[in-house]
Amino acid sequence: MPEVTCSFEGCDKPRYSRSYCTQHYRQFINGKTLRPLRDYNRQPQACKAPECNQKPHAHGYCKVHLGRLTRYGRLDRVYEQYAPDTTCKVQDCGKPVKALGYCETHYMRVRRHGEPGTAESQAHKRRSKYEGVTCAVEGCDRQAVSQGWCRMHYARWKSTGDAAGKWGAQPRRSRGYVTTDGYRMSPERRNGRPVLEHRLVMEQVIGRPLHRFEEPHHKNGLRDDNRPENLELWVNWRQPHGQRLSDLLDFVVRYYPDEVRARLEAAGE
Repeated sequence: MPEVTCSFEGCDKPRYSRSYCTQHYRQFINGKTLRPLRDYNRQPQACKAPECNQKPHAHGYCKVHLGRLTRYGRLDRVYEQYAPDTTCKVQDCGKPVKALGYCETHYMRVRRHGEPGTAESQAHKRRSKYEGVTCAVEGCDRQAVSQGWCRMHYARWKSTGDAAGKWGAQPRRSRGYVTTDGYRMSPERRNGRPVLEHRLVMEQVIGRPLHRFEEPHHKNGLRDDNRPENLELWVNWRQPHGQRLSDLLDFVVRYYPDEVRARLEAAGE
């Protein structure tokens, strides 16, 4: 049997439904005017640019070559218009040219700051209009960075609307705080961490840092009462059952030599 084709004039595709092929049937059910089908040009397997095997994106070219052709009207790289031995036009700069007669470093300086600078300068530092100007807050001698204030007072102004605030020209000083367990934390820090206040007080009393197994004890049971007369040093040394006497004596002599010496002298008297 002969193959039945589409009833649209000039269309030789096989009939799908309502005497139309697939494409014309879609035009029909969507209420559009029937039109001739557009010729479909299949993309080549590789980019049309010489020696390029990338997948084509549009018009037979890959994305890279299509962009060059659209922007510059050529398929080769734009900066290759300079000879390979061409150097930057900045005096005493021997780097190869990238664009506008400058190397990559000086070209970026021209784009950002409007001038290439010199070959000796490592970076083109932008000068601030507040260079040499102190903070506008009375009593603050810090460098102004924005709106006439230093970084600290500018941050206060952004958060509260008042640059000076209740602390004035001085930065905020921590007074410590009380933990949920009732212990007071000191405003001082060690290795970036807060320190318990009663340990600092005990270290000042005995004149040396505490060991990890030593713990100040509050006599009256109030954990935030860190007066020296309210603290006494306890040793949290949990001995296992049946420990050798020599190990215990070595521990006491190693960590408490002054106390052992004082006891021996008192016993000798």
